[in-house]
Amino acid sequence: MISKILILPVGVTCNLKCGYCVNNSQRDFAHFESKVMKENILRKIFFEAKLFVDYNKKLTIIWNGGESTLAGLDFYKMAVGLEREIFGDLEIDNGIQTNGTLIDDKWCDFFKKENFGPSISLDGPSWLHDQLRRDARDNGTYDSVFRSYQLMKSYKLRVGVLGVITPFNVNYPKEIMDWLEENNITSWDFLLSFEPPESDNGLSVSNSKAIDFTTKLFDIWFERNNPKIRIRTFRDMIRSELGYKPVLCSWQRGCLKYISFDNLGNAFLCTKFHIYPETSYGNIIEQSLLDILNSQKVEMINREVSNGQYECRNCEWVNACGSGCSFTRYAVYKKFDAPFVHCEVRKTLFQHIRQKIRKMSK
Repeated sequence: MISKILILPVGVTCNLKCGYCVNNSQRDFAHFESKVMKENILRKIFFEAKLFVDYNKKLTIIWNGGESTLAGLDFYKMAVGLEREIFGDLEIDNGIQTNGTLIDDKWCDFFKKENFGPSISLDGPSWLHDQLRRDARDNGTYDSVFRSYQLMKSYKLRVGVLGVITPFNVNYPKEIMDWLEENNITSWDFLLSFEPPESDNGLSVSNSKAIDFTTKLFDIWFERNNPKIRIRTFRDMIRSELGYKPVLCSWQRGCLKYISFDNLGNAFLCTKFHIYPETSYGNIIEQSLLDILNSQKVEMINREVSNGQYECRNCEWVNACGSGCSFTRYAVYKKFDAPFVHCEVRKTLFQHIRQKIRKMSK
């Protein structure tokens, strides 16, 4: 069964040029001439996916990129129309990941009316964010993005915020926590920057730096005990320690329940793999989804992903960690069953959090 469909309506095309973006070296695969996904491709995706969703549970659809809003508002109005036409009464949770630079009142009206959950990218205060999140003219983007965040919050939208931790901001956990509180950013999470060997620009965060950042940020967040500030990674780790199932995909071995499509209808394991065309499952216009999912290519990828997860079976944290993100394995080693690059970081942070919780409960 498929529980989540991820769609890149303009492929990896973007209006920014962030220094750490994994798409930067793969822009040729965006097929600029194709631009926005055509209605017939989206219709085929929904029609084929209808056979593989559980109608007793909600379906999550995440619109991603590149920059997802480059598809334009009319595209999304068409998309929600197709959702109603094809999926009927099935509960659908639409999310959209955006850099925020194009958001205005019309977008907010639409998100509010259609109950979209936007997620926006902010790496910390302006002096940290603007180091790497820059536009095509090499200008910083913080002011534009933060205005969009404030606008969406004024519409009472459920806005998530995602930051990337790089060598430029890894030494500032207190400053980032201060920024979250001062600006009332209530839902934030972070990813650790890493680079594939073929595009190493010195922007990977070492394990020692990552451990120092994550444990210090957790301690500050935990000790301040501000219930308004939710950091998803810490939430999932605490949930796991208390015996509950984590929510984030890379913590729950959930990627084999997802499928992702680009603007041409090419299918992948998830959105991140679109920069590696050799990992494509096939094309929804040329094949049925049944044939794609039953193909030897998908069987091989699923087997290797599962093998990578199985290698972690004896780890005490496996049920909480989920064995890590399949994309980071592939990006670094070009193997789905390779070691997880942030394994040491997760283990150390899990142990740190366990000690904190047990100390508090005494």
